[in-house]
Amino acid sequence: MVIPASENTVWSMKIIDAEEDIIYDIKDYEGRLDDKEGTPVGKDRQQPINIVFYDSTANENIKVILKVKETQ
Repeated sequence: MVIPASENTVWSMKIIDAEEDIIYDIKDYEGRLDDKEGTPVGKDRQQPINIVFYDSTANENIKVILKVKETQ
């Protein structure tokens, strides 16, 4: 989930894995995002990720909540 402080904030975000591959990319999204599809990260080991926000219409806090589960 991505939750900006204001409902009308438009933002863009990339999630980048350890190999600097973009594994999630969303552009010009307005308000709260509840994505239930999942993001592919580290299949057999822990893997650091970077979350990069850009082109936001407001300078405000944005909450990011990641739900992690193991699948096989």
